[in-house]
Amino acid sequence: MLSDLRRVSKPSQLFYTLFCTITLVLSLTACSGVSQSSGGNSGTGGTGGTGGSNPNLACSFMSTGQGASLGGFVPFNSSSAWNTDISTAPVDPNSATIISNFVGSVNVHPDFGTDPSYGIPYVVVNGGQSLVNVNLNAYGSESDPGPMPVPANAPVEGGSSSSGDRHVLVLDNQNCFLYELYNSSPNSDGSWNADSTAVWDLLGNEQRPYTWTSADAAGLPIFPWAGSL
Repeated sequence: MLSDLRRVSKPSQLFYTLFCTITLVLSLTACSGVSQSSGGNSGTGGTGGTGGSNPNLACSFMSTGQGASLGGFVPFNSSSAWNTDISTAPVDPNSATIISNFVGSVNVHPDFGTDPSYGIPYVVVNGGQSLVNVNLNAYGSESDPGPMPVPANAPVEGGSSSSGDRHVLVLDNQNCFLYELYNSSPNSDGSWNADSTAVWDLLGNEQRPYTWTSADAAGLPIFPWAGSL
């Protein structure tokens, strides 16, 4: 679906952004967050998490590996919309209709690619992970450049031979960044190809530059909303 959305007009992309926003409102109860730099390198973010005098320590609670435990670490800081407790917020008068139209009877749940044919997997790496080049294609002008700590065997959405959106999500538990790639494929020299990339500061609350895309096509990170459903 995202592959098609990337080829339509800006109004359609705005509709998709609205859809993601509605999904956020429906699913948030203190989960994960939005952040990012204004192009190029990500900022240093805020003091989110539970790291005390060294907030980066909070990220070290995350184990390494595919689908690894976050160890209680909550991505993005407390001021992030993703981490806002809305359990006591007034309910929109159209709430039931919105839920019925967008969710219906579907069992909405997080799925990080345990089944390689479904869901979006992620991998957590440590600070020793080698940085590799990412060759940007279709949306390079709205992407964050490499190098990035993407393992050669990083799990790809849909599997290595997938023809779908082929997202790759990498969390760095030492430097506290989230790397998200769209339409990704590895090369024999360890580098990767991607149509777009976005780097998110896991301790901050930054956003993409206005109108910029991201790996989810709406200027939002994938990891927090997928994990909060």
